[in-house]
Amino acid sequence: MKRFFQSLRKKKESKYVELIDKQPSAPTITWQYTWSFDEIQDALLKSVFADIPNEILLRIFKFLSVRDLCNISLVCRRFKMIADQDEIWKLKCNSEYYFFI
Repeated sequence: MKRFFQSLRKKKESKYVELIDKQPSAPTITWQYTWSFDEIQDALLKSVFADIPNEILLRIFKFLSVRDLCNISLVCRRFKMIADQDEIWKLKCNSEYYFFI
């Protein structure tokens, strides 16, 4: 019996080694673009959302679902600060209905 379990253990170990060897390698990235500081500043200044006041964005964000709020908070720092306002989340958490999810 002891030999039988030892042979099983060796087979398991050899299969494990084969699985490790067959793992795909990481993809190689051939093209990468980095934005200069001036390009970033120009993009932010020319944005349509830059002219909208925070109060209006707050009212718009109140109508979004929880999932959409989480996604929009990833767009930029300004959207994250607005989406994290207690005024929005109190409305979502105190709701009788869970149609926001």
